[in-house]
Amino acid sequence: MPLPPYIKEASESSKKRYQTVYAEKTGAIAAPTAGFHFTEQLLKSLKEKGVLIAIVTLIVGRGTFNPIKTENVEEHHMDEEYFEIDEKEIGKINNQIKNKGRIVAVGTTTIRTLESAYKNGKINQSKGKTSLFIYPGYKFNVVDTFITNFHWPKSTPLLLTCAFGGKELILRAYKEAIDRRYRFYSFGDAMLIR
Repeated sequence: MPLPPYIKEASESSKKRYQTVYAEKTGAIAAPTAGFHFTEQLLKSLKEKGVLIAIVTLIVGRGTFNPIKTENVEEHHMDEEYFEIDEKEIGKINNQIKNKGRIVAVGTTTIRTLESAYKNGKINQSKGKTSLFIYPGYKFNVVDTFITNFHWPKSTPLLLTCAFGGKELILRAYKEAIDRRYRFYSFGDAMLIR
């Protein structure tokens, strides 16, 4: 597993930690870091409390990490990334949509996957490629709660987070994170946005 360049300690411990406990497929250039906060024990506890867990896959590529260099954000282009959602998982998600149940996404890649697969009131597409770029003004269709890490400036995950939570709220959260010396990026702290 390649580690991001800002992780200076390339020990076996770091390599093991730079993976989610639920990872199954290979091919991504980076791990979905919001998922680092979940342990097998936490997932078991959530299931015991009746939380339904659905797994989706987005093979993270450069598109997620390319910094925004355009002055007008709408001119930024996302590279395509491959996604998959198993039919059983689609059934779980669509049941939540149909019954107006809460859908909590863990990470920006999960949101991009669900939003890319959504059409006509439900998840329709089990696999494909997406270059969906979500920035403020985007109307979300699937997710109503979101867990994410603190992201790099001028990054597409940060803009997605601002689109979801509102720019003012997210900027206040980032100010507090800086003031309280939260950890940012891969092994950083997380926030829950509703």
